[in-house]
Amino acid sequence: MILVFFAIYSASGIVAGARLFENLFAVSCPTALVAGAAATILDTALRGFLAVRCTDTVQASLVIFALLIAPMVVLSLLWPRMTRNGALAGMLVGAAVVLVWKQYTPFGLYEMVPGVLLATLAIVVVSRLGAAPSAAVRQTFAQVQQEYAAAHR
Repeated sequence: MILVFFAIYSASGIVAGARLFENLFAVSCPTALVAGAAATILDTALRGFLAVRCTDTVQASLVIFALLIAPMVVLSLLWPRMTRNGALAGMLVGAAVVLVWKQYTPFGLYEMVPGVLLATLAIVVVSRLGAAPSAAVRQTFAQVQQEYAAAHR
């Protein structure tokens, strides 16, 4: 169905372009039609390329942002052992996985899946290898969990 309407849209653009060339440059109708068709095809191709490029850029930005933030936020709310260094490692690993995975795309798997898994793994490993959070941080975490549980009973 979309092809029918696209064909009508393209034909109207070609005819309008032909009329423009015919009136502006005083050329014959067949010559103006060829020029109008060429201009319409070129315009459609360039705009299509720009739209795809912009869409891919926005999508990649959102994926990278999600990989930088999501594992860190989820683990910081659920796991009291997460540290600042673990969060930074998760952000770096998540971004690196997306950039590398997008280029090589092994196994045909979308880059978000291994990115989240590896970012989460990096957060856990680096947080476990480093010093535990201070007693004050653990106490604040426990207090916030208690307040949340009390508010949602």
